[in-house]
Amino acid sequence: MLRPSPAASARSSTAYRDIFLGVKYILVPAVLVSMALVIANAISISVRERRGEMAVLKVLGFGPGRCCNWSWANRSWWERSAG
Repeated sequence: MLRPSPAASARSSTAYRDIFLGVKYILVPAVLVSMALVIANAISISVRERRGEMAVLKVLGFGPGRCCNWSWANRSWWERSAG
């Protein structure tokens, strides 16, 4: 069986080095930033949906800590029941 010489494999790996560097330093950070934006948008939508419920709880006399605990408990219950 023929094996490529070390010089041939070095030439082929240097051909792709720029592509790998581009992926490492341009594409990966861009994907991470876009994922952070999507997560931030989902959290802001969730908070906006909960503002009315929080207002009702505060009117009923719940403190900020109990409102927060209720919100987390309710959300985790729905997540567990959804699958």
